[in-house]
Amino acid sequence: MLAETAVKYYHMGYNCAESIIRAGNEVYGLDLHDRDMKMTAAFGGGFQIGDVCGALCGAACVVSARYVETKAHDCSFLRTLTQKLVIAFQNKMGSRLCAKIKPVYHSKEKKPAIRWIAGFFHPWRPDTRRIPSECSSGARPLIPCS
Repeated sequence: MLAETAVKYYHMGYNCAESIIRAGNEVYGLDLHDRDMKMTAAFGGGFQIGDVCGALCGAACVVSARYVETKAHDCSFLRTLTQKLVIAFQNKMGSRLCAKIKPVYHSKEKKPAIRWIAGFFHPWRPDTRRIPSECSSGARPLIPCS
């Protein structure tokens, strides 16, 4: 569901970061406004210079929007979630850098970074009620806290 939604946005002309945040907003009901999601635009293309993958940046934004209630320092499990996401992405894609991922994997049809991010979130659908013990905020998990 998230993968198809992210690819839909990509085909509408949004970059990888924008596609992930828009899909996350739609699928997980993050209640973000269009102006909020515009903040991810500069993340595309690895911050426009081939640096950290826009899909990964967009995924971090989805995690933050879902779990951070006030600020990062008040979300005790944010570090664990983010580390799990980044390490798994690096292991799967071979890099976190757009400049290294794009030549190997990029195509308008496949968009493996977007699909992999969506697959990473897949087991934790928006209707999931299981809350890992580390998730003290009461938010429904998108990805596991442990």
